[in-house]
Amino acid sequence: MPSYYLTTLGSLSLRWEPSDESGEFTAPGPLLLLAYLAVSDENRVARDTLSNKMWPGLASSDALERLRHTLNRLPKTAARDLVRRPSNHLVLSSNLACDIWDFDRAYHAGRWSDIVALPPTGFLENVSEAKLGGLRDWADLRNRRLRNARRTAFDHVLRRAADGPPERFLDLARKHVDWDPEHENAQLALIDGYAALGDEAGKQHAYDEYVLVLRELEDVPSAEVERRMATATQRAVADDRWKAIAPSQRAPRLSRSAAAAIAISLLVALGAGWIALNVWLAERSRPRNLTIHDLDATLLVNLAGETETTYEVRLEGQGYRLEPSRRYEDWGNEGHLSPDLSRNATPRSGRRGVDLIEINLRTREERVLLEDRADEQPLAWSPDQKQLVVDLTRFDSNVGLRQRIGVLDIASTRVDTIHERATTGHASAG
Repeated sequence: MPSYYLTTLGSLSLRWEPSDESGEFTAPGPLLLLAYLAVSDENRVARDTLSNKMWPGLASSDALERLRHTLNRLPKTAARDLVRRPSNHLVLSSNLACDIWDFDRAYHAGRWSDIVALPPTGFLENVSEAKLGGLRDWADLRNRRLRNARRTAFDHVLRRAADGPPERFLDLARKHVDWDPEHENAQLALIDGYAALGDEAGKQHAYDEYVLVLRELEDVPSAEVERRMATATQRAVADDRWKAIAPSQRAPRLSRSAAAAIAISLLVALGAGWIALNVWLAERSRPRNLTIHDLDATLLVNLAGETETTYEVRLEGQGYRLEPSRRYEDWGNEGHLSPDLSRNATPRSGRRGVDLIEINLRTREERVLLEDRADEQPLAWSPDQKQLVVDLTRFDSNVGLRQRIGVLDIASTRVDTIHERATTGHASAG
């Protein structure tokens, strides 16, 4: 039997390499069916669900007929080898390999360098909107999640590179900004990279370019970007002033005995401060009941749908509400990693669906937080790491895209819905 490989990142194509010949098929219509099956739960979908999703403007019988016609456009050998048709379902056979599966495996295994080395192409990037038809929302959702996974991978690689040669760190930061100029972490890394090399002109140019990007989004640099720019500039100015002072004008060096006395005084002060800090921490860590106010009031979530809108999770009494935000931040900027970088919340294929897993990065122990859901994505942790904002958006055969944002309590794994909306219905926030 031939070996088949489906490419979905960038171009859309199916290649096969039997022993006697090889081939490639690039017609987008039939391959969109394979791509949809490739990312569906258990690689299985009901025929009427898929047909109504691809051709929402047609009657169900006409959409099913269009689905049958599209399947028949696959090469006969590929159709026989790749798609099984039990009852009223379509099921993808196991003798197919797919680039999006390779990406997911690298992500779940934490092979961040492998992800960064891949071309930054999008899911079905070269398929026109006209060809996507009713699958546009679905493709957009997959692309947003793909972008977040790449952001997480770049952030990991940049952290490791920060301890190495500054030239290597700067090259990685440039690569990340070229691919994703809207990602603030990448812009901060680029500013830091130029500052580490003492390149003031490069640092200012990077900042100016980022300002132009944000201006198109009707936004401005965050306080952290401004603080980082000011800190780097002050450091450079201080270094230049010191170099400009003649050695004879500089303050005399301390004698060894005076330096030793100052060092002892500092050590005593640090010891006293350490004791006071531990007393304060002990008071803060006393057991208490978890309240809703432990959730950060500035967590940002970006809801998929006909238009992208960024909201802030706000607290109102003992409840939640969503408030539109002018700040531009995408889903889960560092959302998978806990604030202390000790844990990672990540989706993983389960027995019948997708599980949300918590991984202890120090012990490698894993714990299932949500089991056998259609799909879920962690968005952001609360500062005390006891709660997690999760995206539970899924596709419903009756209403299309059903958005749902919830807050997951890590200890009890209970989820409170704070926003739910169908793309054809009315938006409401709980």
